[in-house]
Amino acid sequence: VLTITYGAVSTLQAIADVQGSSGAVAWIGLFSPITLIDGVQSAFLGATSAFPGGVGPSNGEGAVYVLVTLG
Repeated sequence: VLTITYGAVSTLQAIADVQGSSGAVAWIGLFSPITLIDGVQSAFLGATSAFPGGVGPSNGEGAVYVLVTLG
Protein backbone atom coordinates (compact mmCIF):
# COMPACT_ATOMS: atom_id res chain seq x y z
CA VAL A 1 0.00 0.00 0.00
CA LEU A 2 2.79 2.44 0.87
CA THR A 3 4.57 1.79 -2.41
CA ILE A 4 1.42 2.34 -4.46
CA THR A 5 0.50 5.63 -2.78
CA TYR A 6 4.09 6.88 -2.91
CA GLY A 7 4.38 6.03 -6.61
CA ALA A 8 1.09 7.71 -7.44
CA VAL A 9 1.86 10.84 -5.42
CA SER A 10 5.40 11.12 -6.80
CA THR A 11 4.09 10.83 -10.35
CA LEU A 12 1.47 13.52 -9.77
CA GLN A 13 4.07 15.78 -8.15
CA ALA A 14 6.40 15.36 -11.12
CA ILE A 15 3.60 16.17 -13.56
CA ALA A 16 2.64 19.28 -11.58
CA ASP A 17 6.27 20.41 -11.47
CA VAL A 18 6.76 19.95 -15.23
CA GLN A 19 3.54 21.86 -15.96
CA GLY A 20 4.71 24.78 -13.83
CA SER A 21 2.32 24.18 -10.95
CA SER A 22 5.06 24.02 -8.35
CA GLY A 23 2.68 25.35 -5.70
CA ALA A 24 0.59 22.20 -6.02
CA VAL A 25 3.55 19.87 -5.43
CA ALA A 26 3.50 20.30 -1.64
CA TRP A 27 -0.27 19.87 -1.39
CA ILE A 28 -0.21 16.67 -3.46
CA GLY A 29 2.30 15.30 -0.96
CA LEU A 30 -0.43 15.11 1.68
CA PHE A 31 -1.74 11.89 0.15
CA SER A 32 1.14 9.52 0.93
CA PRO A 33 2.59 8.57 4.32
CA ILE A 34 6.11 8.65 2.89
CA THR A 35 5.77 12.15 1.44
CA LEU A 36 4.13 13.31 4.68
CA ILE A 37 7.27 12.35 6.59
CA ASP A 38 9.45 13.96 3.93
CA GLY A 39 7.40 17.16 4.17
CA VAL A 40 7.63 17.37 7.96
CA GLN A 41 11.37 16.72 7.89
CA SER A 42 12.09 19.28 5.20
CA ALA A 43 9.76 21.94 6.64
CA PHE A 44 10.93 21.80 10.26
CA LEU A 45 14.04 19.65 10.63
CA GLY A 46 16.20 21.06 7.82
CA ALA A 47 16.24 17.87 5.76
CA THR A 48 16.65 17.94 1.99
CA SER A 49 13.33 17.34 0.27
CA ALA A 50 12.85 14.52 -2.22
CA PHE A 51 10.01 16.46 -3.86
CA PRO A 52 10.44 17.39 -7.53
CA GLY A 53 12.59 20.50 -7.76
CA GLY A 54 13.99 19.76 -4.32
CA VAL A 55 11.63 22.26 -2.71
CA GLY A 56 9.63 20.99 0.23
CA PRO A 57 6.62 22.57 1.90
CA SER A 58 6.79 25.99 3.53
CA ASN A 59 6.34 26.36 7.28
CA GLY A 60 2.60 26.94 6.84
CA GLU A 61 2.22 23.93 4.60
CA GLY A 62 4.46 22.01 7.00
CA ALA A 63 2.00 22.73 9.81
CA VAL A 64 -0.73 21.10 7.72
CA TYR A 65 1.58 18.12 7.19
CA VAL A 66 2.00 17.77 10.96
CA LEU A 67 -1.77 17.95 11.52
CA VAL A 68 -2.44 15.31 8.86
CA THR A 69 0.34 13.10 10.23
CA LEU A 70 -1.00 13.29 13.78
CA GLY A 71 -4.65 13.13 12.76
